[in-house]
Amino acid sequence: MSFKYFQYKEDRDSPSDVRNLLLVVATLIAAVTFQAGVNPPGGVWQDDNGHKAGRAIYASQQEAYYVFLFSNTLTLSTSVLVIMSLTYRFPFYLEVWFHSFNACDLCIRCICCHAW
Repeated sequence: MSFKYFQYKEDRDSPSDVRNLLLVVATLIAAVTFQAGVNPPGGVWQDDNGHKAGRAIYASQQEAYYVFLFSNTLTLSTSVLVIMSLTYRFPFYLEVWFHSFNACDLCIRCICCHAW
C-alpha cells in the first residue's frame, strides 16, 4: 500500500485544512490521555481490605505504573501544547489556554491521588 496519498500536497491541501486536522488529532489524544489519568487502567480499590480505597490497582506494580504515569503526563502535556500553539491568536485563545491549564491540573491531581 502506498502512503503517498496521505502526504501533504500544496495543490490539494490547504494549510488551514492541515491545521484543522492536527487540532482534531491533538484533541483526541488529549481526551484519551485525560481519561486515562482520571480513570487509571485496572480501576481503583473500592474498599480498605488490605489496600487504600481510591488508590489505583495498577499502582501495586510500581515500576510499570510510573512508566504509565510518565508517558501519560508527557503525552497530555504535548497534545495540550500543540492545541495551544495551533489556536494562538484565534478568538477565545485565552479561554482555550485557561481550560487547557485546568484540565492538565485536574489530571495531575487525579494521577497523584491514585498513585499514593
